[in-house]
Amino acid sequence: MSTVDVAAVQQQVGQYSETIVGFLRELCAIPSMDSQIGPVGERVQEEMRALGFDETWFDAMGNIVGRIGDGPRILLYDSHIDTVGIGNPDEWDWDPFIGKIEKGRFYARGACDEKGSTPPMIYGLKIAKDLGLLDGWTAYYFGNMEEWCDGIAPHAFVEHEGIRPDFVVIGEPTKMQVYRGHKGRVEIEVTSRGRSAHAASNHLGDNAIYKVLPLIEGVSKLEPQLGDDPFLGHGKITVSDMKVSTPSSTPCPTRRVCLSTAASPLARRPWAPSNRCGRSRRRRCCATAKSRSK
Repeated sequence: MSTVDVAAVQQQVGQYSETIVGFLRELCAIPSMDSQIGPVGERVQEEMRALGFDETWFDAMGNIVGRIGDGPRILLYDSHIDTVGIGNPDEWDWDPFIGKIEKGRFYARGACDEKGSTPPMIYGLKIAKDLGLLDGWTAYYFGNMEEWCDGIAPHAFVEHEGIRPDFVVIGEPTKMQVYRGHKGRVEIEVTSRGRSAHAASNHLGDNAIYKVLPLIEGVSKLEPQLGDDPFLGHGKITVSDMKVSTPSSTPCPTRRVCLSTAASPLARRPWAPSNRCGRSRRRRCCATAKSRSK
């Protein structure tokens, strides 16, 4: 890689700064909830083409990919362009898709997590190529879905697209610091099954909700027992989702699904030595335990 002329990079970034912010506002204005990233991916593709990327396409999963450079070493910039929902629109004081600028900061749905990383990644790669900093490198931008399918998109990138990066930079917000490791993540789904009965005759039923209450209480008390790591910190665990299945609003629930998410510092060590940029992506592992009433 060529010697970096920091002043030249800063000059180029300053030249494009207003365009980068405008591009981000356009991305945030395009809803991309529930893994529906097609329209926002098309907008990203349009920008990459305008900036002279060598190639851009949608992969088999529907993620947007852009390539710039053709060197033997591979660098991947990963940014998920889907977002969580907005909840009740009436509870917002301003439009979450139009956003607002306050004290020099832009607020909108996805501005931080994680559309905010896409414009600087794309323009950063263009600047790097223009300044000769990508000599010997093939660099990819990867705009993917992550909120509801954590880890599946990078797996598809490697296994289906056949691209195995030497280095990966992930655009998750890290307070403008370079992070080089992440806690591992495990999701455990527990299904409790009961027997339906009318609420007026609940003694004839077997309430599936009551069965998981001890489990929920146990999870709430488990965190102090999780391990510590001098680099990654203390492990975290919480109940993150619950669903009930019942014939109507009056019978005892027949099925209760409880999802618990744990992030443990002992589940994964940092993958990169301290002189490498980027950090590991969380891996997802699900286990299901079921108990059926007799």
